[in-house]
Amino acid sequence: MSDHRWVETPMFMLRQDCLSRATADWKAGRFLEVGAGTGRLTRSFLERDFSGVCYDLGADNREMLRRSLSSFGERIQVVDSLDQVATESFDYVLAFEVLEHIATDTEALRSWVRFLRPGGRILISVPAHMRKYNSEDRAVGHYRRYEKKQLERLFKDVGCTGLQLMSYGFPLAILTRRGNQLLSRWNGGGQKEAGLTPEALSIRSGVERSEASLRLYRILNRRTLTPLIALQRLFFGSDLGDGYVAQAVAARQTAPLVAGNATAIQSR
Repeated sequence: MSDHRWVETPMFMLRQDCLSRATADWKAGRFLEVGAGTGRLTRSFLERDFSGVCYDLGADNREMLRRSLSSFGERIQVVDSLDQVATESFDYVLAFEVLEHIATDTEALRSWVRFLRPGGRILISVPAHMRKYNSEDRAVGHYRRYEKKQLERLFKDVGCTGLQLMSYGFPLAILTRRGNQLLSRWNGGGQKEAGLTPEALSIRSGVERSEASLRLYRILNRRTLTPLIALQRLFFGSDLGDGYVAQAVAARQTAPLVAGNATAIQSR
């Protein structure tokens, strides 16, 4: 994968802004990131003095991660299998736009939670509202989009508590999603995906953008979208966005892992 096939989409920028605010009071600690893709979001945590381990399903993606994150040295490790990772050894588990790619999402979430120390925190992002599920979701290997109650049930089933949900993307995501759909139709969207498995589509979706996204980036970038990215913050508590950011605490919580807490985890 070369960088010219990946750009920051409006949804990526909106998600990054929401994640930044969701974790603003987190104390730096050790994380495991599942499905790290290009490592752009991984980098944002490393730049805040976090350290950790990341994994991606694609072998080529993992090699790209090793190259792109090499400047952080021993503070980040890219593993070829989660079997190499010890359970109950992380303060945080991160998985952004991953769960919707997995058929058995409850089992996947439960397997991620086991990597957390008691009281550790899991943070995920997922696409919202099944009524919006369409050919674009299928083209990138999505099995589903999520509803609030579905996420509440899911985190409860895997033994997490203190779920906090943020709805992000409104109102910008509505406009860009429709624009993407129109461009995809004009470009014969979906033809390149013929014959690929959901796994292959999922691997590719983390490091490549559609032709529609690449074209839209010429006019929809951080310079032009900054006001609308800021505007979404007024709606984090609503259910109007195109995506959710969710965080919860592993069982047997002893104290919240936030800055200023006397028993919070220490940076490694």
